[in-house]
Amino acid sequence: MIFQDPRAHTNPVRRIGDFMTEALRTNLAVPAAQARAKAVDMLAQVGIEDGARRLRQYPHQLSGGMLQRVMIAAALLTGPRLMLADEPTTALDVTTQAEVMAILDDLRREFGLTMLFITHDLELAAAICDRTAVMYAGQIVEIRSSMLLHDDPLHPYTAALAGARPDIAQTARRLRAIPGRPLSAFEALPAECAFAPRCPHARDVCRAAVPGPLEIGGGMSRCARAHDLRGRLGAVADG
Repeated sequence: MIFQDPRAHTNPVRRIGDFMTEALRTNLAVPAAQARAKAVDMLAQVGIEDGARRLRQYPHQLSGGMLQRVMIAAALLTGPRLMLADEPTTALDVTTQAEVMAILDDLRREFGLTMLFITHDLELAAAICDRTAVMYAGQIVEIRSSMLLHDDPLHPYTAALAGARPDIAQTARRLRAIPGRPLSAFEALPAECAFAPRCPHARDVCRAAVPGPLEIGGGMSRCARAHDLRGRLGAVADG
């Protein structure tokens, strides 16, 4: 697991070496010297030189980007097959974000890992993920190939998100906001689509029942009008 804020998930009074080797020593019974050697090697793979010295340091002595690399290295030390990345670049500046994402992508391929990447950034998801699942009110409303998600969305909420994102190629355009406010999962009514109160395409059928998942276009949409709206949502998003 790679957490959003590395400083909140490292103990400020314990050294980096203790944090990195704890799982190896406690769960896998790896001898301390061997665990430290593996930690130094993994630090090198995420671009941190002089790993032996870094293991003796405390979290406050490392920058945010370097500490996030430590988190990545620690997550990989036990040889996982699935890596969960919970908005791992949110607390970092743009340049450091790019560096961390490049490291994650390279290591994912090198180690043959499956990665579940959680983010609010659709552009970043499209660049990193093979498939994207879009959630609204605690429920997955669309699953789609990331390459097709922007050009051919299958759910009005996905199209609305795409339409609301800034575009550096259009400096004069006013951002399109989604009307209303987002719902928490407990606020969603049990008898209608949770997005219906904010959706410009909502009809009576959308308010008659909670839509079930529909297989369409090689993906999934939880929209009662998915087949009717297929091919029209992308044009709306581009506005």
